[in-house]
Amino acid sequence: MFAQSERPQKFSEVVGEVENSRILMTIAKNPTNTPNSLILSGTFGSGKTSSARLLFKALNCDMVRAGKASDICGVCPQCSAPVLQSRLYNEYDSSELDNKKSIDEIIGTFSYGTGGRWRVVVFDEAQLLPKSSQSALLKVLEEKRSLCKFVLCTTDPDDLMPTIRSRSLELNYTTKPTPVVEEAIRKCAEKHQIDLDPASCSLIAQRSHGYMRDAYMLLDRFVLSGKDVFLRDTQNFQRSLSNFIIYTVADTKPDKAILDTCLERLLSLPVATFRDEYQRFFLDLLRLSALSGAEASPMIVYLGKTLRANCPMLKIPMLVRYFTQNWVIQGFTDDVSIQTTLLLLYTGFRDLRK
Repeated sequence: MFAQSERPQKFSEVVGEVENSRILMTIAKNPTNTPNSLILSGTFGSGKTSSARLLFKALNCDMVRAGKASDICGVCPQCSAPVLQSRLYNEYDSSELDNKKSIDEIIGTFSYGTGGRWRVVVFDEAQLLPKSSQSALLKVLEEKRSLCKFVLCTTDPDDLMPTIRSRSLELNYTTKPTPVVEEAIRKCAEKHQIDLDPASCSLIAQRSHGYMRDAYMLLDRFVLSGKDVFLRDTQNFQRSLSNFIIYTVADTKPDKAILDTCLERLLSLPVATFRDEYQRFFLDLLRLSALSGAEASPMIVYLGKTLRANCPMLKIPMLVRYFTQNWVIQGFTDDVSIQTTLLLLYTGFRDLRK
């Protein structure tokens, strides 16, 4: 819900990408003397596709073209019209383009520029383009067509041909600092009149790990489940998983009733939510281990301190690897498999100590 409604409509609204937005705005102000091919690289949900769409709006914004605006005006006919409905904007899923013929067919479906307006052609997940398609695209980029910009959005630029990268301006999009995410979520909550308390806002920012799309989806969950359920489920899960880990790695045998209570709470969440929370938990633990100043929830901090105090020979990265092996994650498919997998982890680790 919020991941779509909060898509930026101006470059000033792109969270945490001031420098990249400034460069794209500079290109929009002087399009004829700037690169016609751009590569926007970075992690998922970091703003690549949104920025490509904003570049199209900026290139055709009446106020920007007239040199009277430092950002997209948002009110002229070019800015107010839906981007995806424009015949001058083309966005393709690269996974569906499987050969050179596909690229040639795409190129043949449009003319370059119409009525003095700029066309923008976007290839999303461009790393999935096969080499034959990239070779065909390279020929188009070499022609340097007027009134047309090509944007390749990718999470893995190393899979693009070196010749394409050498002919393109590459901008890197990264995850956002926790305070930046927290501020963006707070503003979103105020805009939509959501009663978001500071603790929940901070928790959303921490668990998003800098991915704005994830942060907005967590805000969706907060709204749908309510503050009490949102905080309780997270705290109960983290507390139970922390205790389960401590019982697993401890030398002494834990009380069976306590272990059963941990398992019961862990199994109280839906399967998909369990998998998500489980992986986030260990990512937080690993980040806390690698970056001593990293922000983390109180339970993650508690677990880290407990392990260092009681199991000084046990390295947290090794522990994380053990608890996130492929067979473990794959085993979390239903309630029975989750319980079985957790018990296998418990007995397996204790067998390793013998």
